[in-house]
Amino acid sequence: MDRRKFLGLASFAGLSVASLDALARPGARGLPPLAETYRGPRFLTISARGGWDPTSLCDPKGAAGPGDRDAVNASFLARDIATTASGIRHAPFAAFRRFFEKHDRRLLVINGVDVGTLGHEDGARHVWSGRRSDDAPSFAALVAAVHGGAREAGFLSFGGYEETGGMVARTRGADARAPARAENFDRVDPRADAIRFGGPLGTIHASRTGTGELRALQRRLPALDDGPNPLIRQVQVALAAFRAGVSVAANLELDGFDTHVDHDAEHVPLLAQLLAAVDFAGEEAERQGVADDLVIVVSSEFGRTAGYNALRGKDHGPVTSVLALGKGIAGGRVVGATNERHEALTVDPTTLAVREGGVRIEPKHVHQELRRLAGIAEACEALYPLDVADGEDLRLFAARGEARRAVA
Repeated sequence: MDRRKFLGLASFAGLSVASLDALARPGARGLPPLAETYRGPRFLTISARGGWDPTSLCDPKGAAGPGDRDAVNASFLARDIATTASGIRHAPFAAFRRFFEKHDRRLLVINGVDVGTLGHEDGARHVWSGRRSDDAPSFAALVAAVHGGAREAGFLSFGGYEETGGMVARTRGADARAPARAENFDRVDPRADAIRFGGPLGTIHASRTGTGELRALQRRLPALDDGPNPLIRQVQVALAAFRAGVSVAANLELDGFDTHVDHDAEHVPLLAQLLAAVDFAGEEAERQGVADDLVIVVSSEFGRTAGYNALRGKDHGPVTSVLALGKGIAGGRVVGATNERHEALTVDPTTLAVREGGVRIEPKHVHQELRRLAGIAEACEALYPLDVADGEDLRLFAARGEARRAVA
C-alpha cells in the first residue's frame, strides 16, 4: 500500500494522520514498538453516545402483555426475554441473541450503575473517567499516558469523552461521512507539550516521533469496510494501531442514542449496530493477532427513563450498564441489578450479590477495576483519586470466589 492510498483509506475511516509529516523534524526521537516494552492489555472503550437504554439490551424489562400502557419497554414482552447458558438476560431480538450466545462465556454485564446525573457532558465524564471533576482524564487517556504517552499515536479517539488532562498527545478522528465533525480534527492536545507532573506519574511528554509510527500503522491497516456502520472502520484502524505497536488505547463512538422521540424504532437498530461492531472487533482482533491482549468496554453516559413520554420517546435516566470482555475479565456473569422501574439496587461488597443496604455501584467502582487491570491504579491515584470508601472495593472483574479472596 503506497502512502497516498493509505492516507485516503485513513481519511475514509476518520483518522486524521496527514499532519504527521509536519512532526518529522530533526531531533525527533524514535521509540521501540510497544510490543517490546509493554505486555499489558490494549483497550477499546466504546461509547453509545446520547444515553442508551439498558432495558432494551442487557437489563431487559418487557411489557406484561400487548397494549401495556405502563410498560418500561413495550418493544417486547417480559415472557419473551432471553437468557444465555450463563444466565445473562437480554432483549429477545435475533441479532442480540446471536451476540449474547456467541460471547456468553467471555462477557461481563454490570447493571445498575448509578451515574448520578442527567446531563450529557457530566454523564460522559463520570462514566468514562470515574470522576465528576472537569479536569478528569478519560480512562483511555490515562492508559496511554502511563504506558504509551510518549508515542505520537498512543491515544486514538474517534469521539466520546476524550479529556487528556494535558498528559498525552491525542490523535483525533471522526467518520468521513460527517464533514461537520471532520473539520474539528485536532491532531495533538496543545497542553500536552512539555507538561510535567510530579508524583508517581513522573514526567510525561508528548514526544514528536515523526513518520515512523505512520509507516508502522500503514503496514498493518487492512482494506477498510465501506458499509454503513462507522464503528466497524473505527475498530479496524484501532486494532491495526495496536498490532503495529503504536497505541495502547482508543476511544470509539456510535452516536444517535438520545431518542426522545419514537424510541423503539430508533433505538433498537442502533443497539444492533453497536453489538455488530463489538462482535466484529473480536473477529478482527483474531485476524490481527491481538485478541489475547484486547479488552473491550462498552457503555453510555446514562440510561433512559423507565417509561415513555408523550412522543413515544424516552428521556434521560440516571442508571446505565457496562459491557466488558477480554483479558483479565471473568465472563459469563451479571453483576448488579435494577428493579422493575429500572432503579439501581445495591450489592454486597464481598459477594457482589444483590442485597438491601449494600453498595450502590457507581462509575468509580468500574474504573477502580479498569485501572487495576491496566496496571495504572497506583500511578493515577495520587493525581486523580477515585475516592472509593473503605469496604466498598468491588472486585467486579473477578469470578465470585476470586472476589471473596481478593477482599479478604
